[in-house]
Amino acid sequence: MPNPASARKPRQSRSRATRQKITEAVIALLGEHGEAAVTHRAIAKRAGVSLAATTYYYDSRTALLADASQALLDRYVAQFKDFVDRHRHDAPAPDNLRRLMLRVIDNATSRDRQQTIAWAEIMVFCSRHADTRELAATWYSTLYEVWSQILALMGETPDRVRLRVLIDQIVGLLFLMLPLHWKAEDVRARLELQPRAKPASRTGRKRAIEPAIPAENARNRIVEAAIRLLAREGSAAVTGRAVAAEAGVAPALPAYHFKPLDSLMSAARERLYEREKARYREARTSVDPSELTPGRLADLTTAILLREVTQYGDLNLASLSVEAEATRESRLRPMVEHWVNDQIEAWSRQFERLGYAGAPSAALLSASLFTGARIRLLSTGSAVSDLAEVRETFDYAFATLRDSRNPL
Repeated sequence: MPNPASARKPRQSRSRATRQKITEAVIALLGEHGEAAVTHRAIAKRAGVSLAATTYYYDSRTALLADASQALLDRYVAQFKDFVDRHRHDAPAPDNLRRLMLRVIDNATSRDRQQTIAWAEIMVFCSRHADTRELAATWYSTLYEVWSQILALMGETPDRVRLRVLIDQIVGLLFLMLPLHWKAEDVRARLELQPRAKPASRTGRKRAIEPAIPAENARNRIVEAAIRLLAREGSAAVTGRAVAAEAGVAPALPAYHFKPLDSLMSAARERLYEREKARYREARTSVDPSELTPGRLADLTTAILLREVTQYGDLNLASLSVEAEATRESRLRPMVEHWVNDQIEAWSRQFERLGYAGAPSAALLSASLFTGARIRLLSTGSAVSDLAEVRETFDYAFATLRDSRNPL
């Protein structure tokens, strides 16, 4: 007589194999095409399974992304658990946190690049959808646990603010590096103040900034509509038909004003950058340079970040959508690189005024910290308890950058 238990085992094995194929397909689609490509039909085709199988195991896109997020997190934890076990029992622990960080980001942006982009897409998705914020919260709580073990292995007893600065800097660096295709050696050169060539986007004639256009102008309405779609749904939503409907104009107008239509994305991103620069400039000019201190800089940076993730959270989401698309689309990279270098140069000027040694290195780390903190707050929902820690984060970072005790 057949044994029911033995019959279940092959079925369970097939079920696990099918789910694994689906998960790998989701991660691949996220990395290669972005979150909008994650549909049941596309996953079925990529995974080589039936459409019915994808809907049987996962009833929504959120469920698909949650499973992919957990799979990526499990891999990350497994890699670091192996690292900790290996160095705890056999090999000597690394004696340089910066060297370890560079190894981590080297793997993340080269060997594991597509998986890292998939993770970044999930973080942006969490920023856009409140019901998925727990996915991001799980990532960050796990990152705290993993890096706490690593620092302990290196002979430290880290407090929470040190861990927060370290993790935000690493996450921020990844979000800067991915769209620009920076390598670990590029970051090392900046941190160690090695000479580097200026990026191509900075050596040529600057692209003229689009002048302000009256609100009733159709072109202006089209750009504003594209920005709203970027914030709500991401770059894949910026199609001629969708933009026309959002702007309330004739379906043919977006293609008429923007040839090719892809140039609309650049126009939207350029406007976002100009507005963001204007907000930063307004904040910086509110402080007399002669009165600038590390503490005053921490106050100012805190105010800017809090405003960005609360009052201007939708515009930040629109910017992140373009930067996520730039990981795949080379046409967007010069503009993104121009903006990133503008930020780093602005930070460098502040640290030069404060007399910091190695101002360019401090500038890169501070730009990374600001970016990483912004990602963390947006993706986890900007809880009041997290907002209350922002000032402490920047105060610690600027103090340690001054005396070379920064985590990185």
